[in-house]
Amino acid sequence: MMHAIEIDINCDMGEGAAFDALLLPYITSCNIACGGHAGDAEWMERTVKLALRNGVQMGAHPSYPDREGFGRKRLVMSKKDLQATIKKQVLCLKNIASTHGASLKYVKPHGALYHEMAVNSAEADAVIETIRKIDPKLALMGLAGSTMANVAHLRGIQFIPEAFADRRYQKNGLLLPRKVEGAVLSEPMEAVLQVRNLVRKQCVYGPAGERIKIEARSICLHGDNPEVVALLKALATDFKAHNIIRKSVTIA
Repeated sequence: MMHAIEIDINCDMGEGAAFDALLLPYITSCNIACGGHAGDAEWMERTVKLALRNGVQMGAHPSYPDREGFGRKRLVMSKKDLQATIKKQVLCLKNIASTHGASLKYVKPHGALYHEMAVNSAEADAVIETIRKIDPKLALMGLAGSTMANVAHLRGIQFIPEAFADRRYQKNGLLLPRKVEGAVLSEPMEAVLQVRNLVRKQCVYGPAGERIKIEARSICLHGDNPEVVALLKALATDFKAHNIIRKSVTIA
């Protein structure tokens, strides 16, 4: 029998999807939208309550202030303005969580901000500096092996390297852009095989079949993927068959 492996499963939530409550039994961490690309105080409170009810670890999911583009448009902002919007978003959620006796454990940037931080050390440093000022115990969740991982280590903030169940990769370890056909996985078995490779082999396979090494401690599924419930159910079944255990990452 294969030895047991533990892995965190995270999902973006509080973005307006009608099926958020269906996701909680299958995940161990949730990234809660906090007003930049989606979400408001009502959605944040609703999601915090759902997470508490299901024993799911909570993180903030801030973005560029781009509700029209769902946070997927790169905005050129001054360091001061970027830090101000990140602080506003994270503190809003942090305060809502605290009123229910809960605490945030990490911050995971969303969309275009996430991708920019993966390659832009200045952008990553600005956000990480803000996180440290809000609460030095907060971890940063981000793309495994990316620039933001390096900056987090230099800044002395715990980094949670993540990989994606429902996205294809480029051979450089970055995600295949959404505009490319096939960039988003919607077939359950495709996602299952990718996660199995990530957990058991620490790799994914690129567009040309090339092996891409990725060492992740958390696996993400996008909450706005219409097939996310089916994907999570398929993963749960496969985990039982391959001795993979869902467990949230310990935040030091």
